[in-house]
Formats: sequence, C-alpha cells, structure tokens
Amino acid sequence: MKSWRKAVVGTQATVGDAIAAIESGSIQIALVLDDQNRLLGVVTDGDVRRGLLRGIPLTGLATDIMNRVPGVGACNAVARRPPASDAAEVDQAAPACRRGRPSGRGRDAR
Repeated sequence: MKSWRKAVVGTQATVGDAIAAIESGSIQIALVLDDQNRLLGVVTDGDVRRGLLRGIPLTGLATDIMNRVPGVGACNAVARRPPASDAAEVDQAAPACRRGRPSGRGRDAR
C-alpha cells in the first residue's frame, strides 16, 4: 500500500518533484510542508496543468503553483468516497495531526 508520506515535498521542490509525489503518494495530491512540517499548501494535477499553461516550467518551484488555502478537514478525520465505489476502497484514513503537523498516525503509517 502506498503511504501518504510519499506525497510530501519541501519548499524547494520543483513542479516535476510535485508530479512525482502525486504519482507515488496515496492521496493523489502533493503536500508542501515547511522545514517544521507545517502544511503550506497542496498541489493537484489541476494546479500543475494551470501552472504549465501560465508558462511555469517543470523546473519551476512547486510553491509557485500550489494552492495556499486548501480545504482541510478536522484532525483524525476519515475521508469517504461516494457509496457507489468499491467497498475495498471506501475508507481512506487521513493522516492524523497534532498542532497542524502530520503525525503519521493515519491508517498507512505503520
């Protein structure tokens, strides 16, 4: 099983790094964290596409395309897919957090 930790990139990550994180992580977005593990923003496939259309290269900084005000749920929240999805994929535990930092207590962090 893929880990959400693979979706983490730092502030010096490139757009290409963010794409790799989106691909290798389990949550289909890249999480941009500062050096104190605080969430600064997220990068989605759509953010990458819009950035490329604005002329930001793959070697540009992910912070230039990230969403700085992402919608977030409560700590220890569980994301649920629509009821029509495959039962094996219904529950995806979001990483639990402490003081705004991922704690690694989500389902994938064993």
